[in-house]
Amino acid sequence: MNQTHVQEMKKSQQAALSARQERLIAELLTQPTLHKAAANAGVPERTAQRWVSGHAAFRPRLHKARRAQIKAAINASIKAQFAPVEALRKIAEDEQAPPAKRLAACVSILKLFMRGPKLNLTERIATVERQTREMTERLRATAARPR
Repeated sequence: MNQTHVQEMKKSQQAALSARQERLIAELLTQPTLHKAAANAGVPERTAQRWVSGHAAFRPRLHKARRAQIKAAINASIKAQFAPVEALRKIAEDEQAPPAKRLAACVSILKLFMRGPKLNLTERIATVERQTREMTERLRATAARPR
């Protein structure tokens, strides 16, 4: 094959995906295995493997779809975190609720907000410690090299 033909093939692969390829991407996002996704999409498993492992347009589209799916899941979980806090807030502000329940709701809200920064701080400290260890190892390796 000459260089021009190879470039044309790459361009055609980077063009729009076929309906079967789009179906396979949709199935890969919901099925636990490539085998099941390929079967549901009506694509031979070997073809699906080839598309997933090396098709110039398919791989980036699959990765983009997976990133979008993960982002949507993260956003949904963040939104879900507000519902319990809102329920507690309503109890805490309900003047008809027994004082013990209102107090318990307030304490729960305070505990949630006190715990949040600690978790973030703990993660940040762990990151700094890891980076410090890595930097120390690099410095030791550099110092140990003969000059």
